[in-house]
Amino acid sequence: FMGSQGESNFLIYGTVAGIFSSLFVSLNSIYTKKILPAVDNDHWRLTFYNNINACILFLPMILVFEHQALAAAVNQQFLSGIFWSAMGVAGFFGFSIGIVTVLQIKATSPLTHNISGTAKA
Repeated sequence: FMGSQGESNFLIYGTVAGIFSSLFVSLNSIYTKKILPAVDNDHWRLTFYNNINACILFLPMILVFEHQALAAAVNQQFLSGIFWSAMGVAGFFGFSIGIVTVLQIKATSPLTHNISGTAKA
């Protein structure tokens, strides 16, 4: 008996993506706990380094894989105050989640963080 009446699809791609997602979330927690002593247990400095690394890693990939969407958005979204307001709010909440994540891992353990993340989802 299925829990829904709609169409149910199983794709190996989705399963593999889910497994890798769980793996990298766990590895992020483990390495966050491992690296904290290297930055004198300063969660602000660790978050700063994480954001710098994300910019260095993701900006070139965004330019390579999304250059057509960026070119189409230059005259529309990039000049919109609503777009930049939404980006600012999303950036604030993303940064806040990063700080809270590091604080939770710092106070407990990577396993506790992963369990609480699974429980709240």
